Amino acid sequence: MVSYRNIQHPSTLISQVNDFRRENLYTDVVIETSDGEFPAHRIVLAASGCFWSGMFRGGFTEAKLDRVNLKNMTSHVFSEILLYMYTGQINVKLESVVRLYEAGDYLQLDFITDSCISFMLGNVTSDNYLDFLKSAETYTIINLKKRVLKYICDNFGMLCGQSNFYDIPFGVVCDLLARNDLLCNSEATIVEIAARYMELNQSMTHEDKLSLVGFIRYGLIGSDISHQLHLLNDFIEATRVKEMQSAILEYNQNTFSQPLMQSYWFKPRRKPQLLIMGGMGPRSSRVNDEGALDTVTVVNLIDNVMVENNNAILKLPEPLFSFATVLVGKFMFVLGGGDSRCHAKATVHRYNICNNEWLALENMMCARKKHEAALVDDCIIVVGGDSEGFWSDGEYVYSAKSSVESYNIASNEWRSLNDFPKKILCAASACANGTVYRSGGGEDDLEIGEVYATIYRYDSAEDVWYSIGRLNEPLWKHTMCCSNNKLYVFGGQDEERINNDIVSCFDLRTNQCLTLGTSPRSVTMSITAKSVVFEEEIYVMNGPREILIYNISNNTWRKSSSYQEDELFWFSSEIAFYDA
Repeated sequence: MVSYRNIQHPSTLISQVNDFRRENLYTDVVIETSDGEFPAHRIVLAASGCFWSGMFRGGFTEAKLDRVNLKNMTSHVFSEILLYMYTGQINVKLESVVRLYEAGDYLQLDFITDSCISFMLGNVTSDNYLDFLKSAETYTIINLKKRVLKYICDNFGMLCGQSNFYDIPFGVVCDLLARNDLLCNSEATIVEIAARYMELNQSMTHEDKLSLVGFIRYGLIGSDISHQLHLLNDFIEATRVKEMQSAILEYNQNTFSQPLMQSYWFKPRRKPQLLIMGGMGPRSSRVNDEGALDTVTVVNLIDNVMVENNNAILKLPEPLFSFATVLVGKFMFVLGGGDSRCHAKATVHRYNICNNEWLALENMMCARKKHEAALVDDCIIVVGGDSEGFWSDGEYVYSAKSSVESYNIASNEWRSLNDFPKKILCAASACANGTVYRSGGGEDDLEIGEVYATIYRYDSAEDVWYSIGRLNEPLWKHTMCCSNNKLYVFGGQDEERINNDIVSCFDLRTNQCLTLGTSPRSVTMSITAKSVVFEEEIYVMNGPREILIYNISNNTWRKSSSYQEDELFWFSSEIAFYDA
């Protein structure tokens, strides 16, 4: 026996059956909608989904009748659904997508509902976001609700001026005001919106009003706070308003302690940002050439796409390279570094992400560059680096330090700690669960000085550095960061001064170091690499104009957009990640 198959038969058959429907031939059931009726074939409907097969096969009344009532649907919507059941094609239009989704859900047609969700995800506008949000809430469409909320956050300034904005359900409004990425010009706008929402929604309980007001971040309002809080007097008790005013007054009176007073009221509304700061320009490799940079590049991460934005932050207080940074809440500390003449600095500045201002703090006890810093409890620990280096015959001669000092954030004071076990520089440090780890590093002499592989842990209670393990090979000028109790190491040079492209991971639970692979083939990891962690990815600044992104969970790399401007950032820049 030989079997032959007509591959066109299925499409021909379904096309012919659809023609029968249009000509009302061999139909055996009529579907009645709110404004029309449609002849159809039971067998086609039953084959399209369990709603129809259950109706025609079970003990329902419709199984014996030749007419089925779907008065909850319009003829426009059902005509599209009927076409899908006969052809497998669904036409989704912006003006009817919500009603089409509701009909598809009622008729248990998953392909239609999935198609509608896909369409809505990509077509949220100011005209339909409320309808989409209602559907997402009613039918528990989590990804659609997430998309609509993101749209509202990104377009908050425009949408909050529309009257229908105040039709958003109370729970959703609370979700919005709780978000860090809610983009508005001023927190005073949030106060006005909250007052207006309570005014227009008279059915709100007192508990609801207190809950809504609790999402306002009063610490971001500024000097006009008394006037702004006055808008809430008709809705909450005067004692609550005074409590807010007292907390903000205390905050403003304690300038140095502000980083430690990180209550919800003072948390900025800002998207995660990558900060690329300072460094040495392309001409600064020449002796005594003024090449240090004071530029700061802010990179906003939007849907995993890096978008440069240079207007969101002031320049550094002075041109610097090889400095150290520590983030504490909405504040960034910049400590030491080298100036345009390669002289080490002892200066310390604090940047307020909310008001875009720098504050000069007490200088370090020792000038340093190429050092590391980390937050331990309420203090910043600074270790090692180079302070008295100089140029000799065209080469820079380092002067490594072993000294360690601690900055008390609340008192703005420095004190000495016990020295690090070795005089090394260009080591790498990372902080995990309030504990500082330091790995590798090299001695002063670039040609014959030793490079180390030891990993140390700092015990702040005892003021002692303990050796806990080793890297797979000696490294200096590398970078290290911590995620999930593991230290990830990238770049640098080995003891032969050969650039390192090996990616390794030191497990703090087992004190074992594993090799994970290499950096991308097209790139040998730079000797000036810097890195930061965000969620499940590590952003590695790989020398000039390039950022590589390492995915921790699947051990893969991807590249960000390379920057073209020569002096946007260069060697010895610093990188930090601010996540509100």
